[in-house]
Amino acid sequence: MKVLTIGSDINLFKKNSDVAKRAVKYGWQTDKYIIINFAKKGFSKLELSNQVTVYPTNSAGKLFYLLDAFKLAKKIVAREGIEVVSVQNPFEAAVVGWWLKKKFNIGLNIQVHGDFFGSDYWQTVNLKNAFRFRLAKRLLRRADSIRAVSKRIGLSLKRFGIPADKIIIAPIYVDWQDFQNRDSEMDLQFEFTNKFVILSVCRLAAEKNLDLLIEAFGDLSGQYRELVLVIVGAGPEEKKLKAIAARLGLTDKVFFMGWQDEPSGYYKSADLMVITSASEGYNRTVIEAMACGCPIVMSDVGLAGEILIHEQNGLVYEVGDKASLVKSIERMLTDVNLREKFIANGFLAVQKLPSEAELLKRIQDGWQKAVNPEKNHE
Repeated sequence: MKVLTIGSDINLFKKNSDVAKRAVKYGWQTDKYIIINFAKKGFSKLELSNQVTVYPTNSAGKLFYLLDAFKLAKKIVAREGIEVVSVQNPFEAAVVGWWLKKKFNIGLNIQVHGDFFGSDYWQTVNLKNAFRFRLAKRLLRRADSIRAVSKRIGLSLKRFGIPADKIIIAPIYVDWQDFQNRDSEMDLQFEFTNKFVILSVCRLAAEKNLDLLIEAFGDLSGQYRELVLVIVGAGPEEKKLKAIAARLGLTDKVFFMGWQDEPSGYYKSADLMVITSASEGYNRTVIEAMACGCPIVMSDVGLAGEILIHEQNGLVYEVGDKASLVKSIERMLTDVNLREKFIANGFLAVQKLPSEAELLKRIQDGWQKAVNPEKNHE
């Protein structure tokens, strides 16, 4: 099978990046795996393996991404005999995929990596998202197959009337054993002796709801003076979040550690991981934390209900509900037996996750469904 993928991850042009390594593995499932990446001028064609090649659009600006990708794709499809185009989002990349499907009568596989459709949160953030929501609604119905990275996302596609047999659930593989065995110099118990360390690992962006976490932490810190909050990550909300911590008088208890290339030591030495997101696609940090023995409180997004089960291996609270968040953190803080139960059950949960080979096979099945769409109705 010959597959063309269209996306926008610039890290594909770094041979040692995680996304480039994944692309090589995807290529193992094909005769040819070609990637077109939305990119401004300055990038060159890169061969990642005998099967995998990455092409940049080398566009003058973002306004030209779609047309430049389509022009390049037409040449590649005709030259290589591409059988299916797999696009990495149901928005701009899917537009190009739909154009190629119409022109060459090839299969269209759309990937959905974020929970854009499970609630109204994402589409109401701004007008651009509202437009993209309507665009996705049209394009997803025209796909021959859809890859969703979680069951929650797969279920959310029902609102568009997508038949279940078109959907393949195939998350990005997390090598939890490798992550568990990594060495790290970070020891939060050494850094914060005799403290109960609450950890957050995420991009500092509005949808992560970190202002809610800081406010909930502030409500608890007066009563439980041994608490500290460690936030690992970077992003556009950093200045705002630091200002909130300062306003609440928490600068000596809330610590911003910036982006960390190796966060395993943070998970291994924290007492509790808290996820407060308003929306998530898969959220691999859940698996990373479980593999490292860190109990979790999280909002009802992403893997909640699929991997992290409320009262079984973690606690789940309603998105945006500060009172419930405070109560959940307090339960974890005061009940060591509960934490130990969740640590043990969390480790059992990651052991039951699909293998890398199984997930690669699911992705291949999604491409095959697109090549032979009649199989969707067998």
